[in-house]
Amino acid sequence: MQKRILAIVLFLLPLWTYSQNFIESFEDVPSLFSNGWVQVNNSSPLGSGTWAQDNGNFTAPFGTSNSSIVVGYTSINAGQSGDISNWLITPSISFTEGDSICFYTRSFQNAAYPDRLEVRLNRNNTTDVGSSTTSVGDFDTTLLVINPTLSHTTGGYPMIWKRFGCRISGISPSTPCRIGLRYFVTDGGETGANSSTIGIDHFEYKTVFTGIENDVPLYAYITLANSLVNIEVPDAVNPFSVELIDISGKILSDGTYEKSAAIELYNYRSGVYFVKIMYEGKYLIKKISF
Repeated sequence: MQKRILAIVLFLLPLWTYSQNFIESFEDVPSLFSNGWVQVNNSSPLGSGTWAQDNGNFTAPFGTSNSSIVVGYTSINAGQSGDISNWLITPSISFTEGDSICFYTRSFQNAAYPDRLEVRLNRNNTTDVGSSTTSVGDFDTTLLVINPTLSHTTGGYPMIWKRFGCRISGISPSTPCRIGLRYFVTDGGETGANSSTIGIDHFEYKTVFTGIENDVPLYAYITLANSLVNIEVPDAVNPFSVELIDISGKILSDGTYEKSAAIELYNYRSGVYFVKIMYEGKYLIKKISF
């Protein structure tokens, strides 16, 4: 029986793909720009404002109090108004269908001076955003817009930290891409009607693992940290099951969870294991090692 279980595991391995998860906590913003991140300010009239370490606007939701990145109305030249288009571009990320990004963001004073943020995908893996306030260059796929109408009322840019996320679709496995976070505010600047300051923290890329059963995919996000296997099944509306299996095929633990699970590994020796996730007749298996 154990050999048969192991054979199933090995047979299923080609059904999922893997790339690296990461979290940027913005503890040291200046170092970002020597490690693959890029900023481009296409605002007009151009100001001195850049994407910078927070200096006291917010208390960050994670890490030290100033560990967030901020941008705002100083994107426009001092004492003037104009249109802001200030970009923060991620390093190259290898995306696969179903991968996701998520982050926390908030405004400093949206109720008085509305803010807006676009999240855009660049499948050409360049840093080309064009050269005007309206251009987007190769970042031609809009994934998310926060406060698209520049509203200053309920439903505008959040005034407390709020988590946003979006899933990547329409892409081949392991496609190098970049994400552009575009602070895009018309009539902004010191004398404009719009734009205050926004912060972003805990930017996370999560790779998806996909199992196919009867041509229907099952998506899950699986990360290993601090002797825990963390599992999310974003599409699950009912409980899902998880089994931890050793290299011989023996089931070491099993349980039922809703939306997310954390499987403890403290009591097991370092080595290779398999995590099997089952939901409504579909399943996938991920190999882990620790």
